[in-house]
Amino acid sequence: MNNLENVRIALIGCGGIARQHVIRYHAHPNAEIVALQDVSEEQIDRMDARLKSENSVDILGGIPRFSDAAELYRVAKPDAVSICTPHTLHYEHCCAALEAGCHVLVEKPMVTSSAQAADLEQRVEKSGKILQVAYITPSKATCRRLREICAGKEYGRLQVVNCTISQFWYAPTKGTWRHDPALSGGGMAYDSGAHVFNTLIWTVDQPVAEVHAFLDNLDAAVDINGTINVRFVDGTLACVAVCGEAPSGSTGVWNFEQASVYLDPWQAKEIRVVAVQDGKAQEVDSRLTRTDSCAQDNFVDSLTGKDEPVTAPRNGVLQSQLMDAIYASAESGQSIKIDQG
Repeated sequence: MNNLENVRIALIGCGGIARQHVIRYHAHPNAEIVALQDVSEEQIDRMDARLKSENSVDILGGIPRFSDAAELYRVAKPDAVSICTPHTLHYEHCCAALEAGCHVLVEKPMVTSSAQAADLEQRVEKSGKILQVAYITPSKATCRRLREICAGKEYGRLQVVNCTISQFWYAPTKGTWRHDPALSGGGMAYDSGAHVFNTLIWTVDQPVAEVHAFLDNLDAAVDINGTINVRFVDGTLACVAVCGEAPSGSTGVWNFEQASVYLDPWQAKEIRVVAVQDGKAQEVDSRLTRTDSCAQDNFVDSLTGKDEPVTAPRNGVLQSQLMDAIYASAESGQSIKIDQG
């Protein structure tokens, strides 16, 4: 791929999270938003109004708007797109973007089935384009440091990971597409929980071998709470607790043979390493705080040759396998083994 000097970006879907994409691209010196697309003109108007109320400049002024993505590709001819549509539409929209010759940044989750994920990975490889998943943590120096520790076995073998995420998710999302399985693919585990599962998958960097999950929908059509046990192919064990009806927060600890590493798996604000030295547990690594980077910055920098992509379709494949197994286990009440071939 030839590096671009500047990246002409279109937004596909202008719901809540799209505003963050607009803000980041507007601030990036090598990014230009050239088109906006949503099936609802009102959705674009709402985003525009909020941006105007928060900023002293009219960020979206003069940018062409489209209700049809095919027309956008034909008229605007963007280099890249940010896909911010409901989860189950990601596969279709990613395929259309690749066919239009665009690089893709897609909101999490990449897709909502492992079959879709595997197919999309092949399509990306054939296209020669970059496809990244817009997760929060891989762009942070803190999370990159943890991945290095895992890969380099600096404190011995990784043994057990414990992560939690909670959020006032149930009531605020009630009545929206997030409570419709046909659009969301799942509930809290698929939505905010995806950040924690991605951090787990991305840092351990191993395929999943087996999953046992319990999910509770309360009175909703999608899961609200859950506990998930995971065994990776290298023997690492993990336990993730997801709660969609509690104050927001997340915790994570990666337990190695000689140390425990603490990282917030949702925002990755800080990393701490507590190791056993001279028979005593003590903090041995500085409290590295996150750098002000994000998925949108990394996407643009990757296309302009200033950085390497921190996520790829393979991350989406591994997470899709995990999510399929989670829902299959919860439905069957049995552990689900994943055949990695």
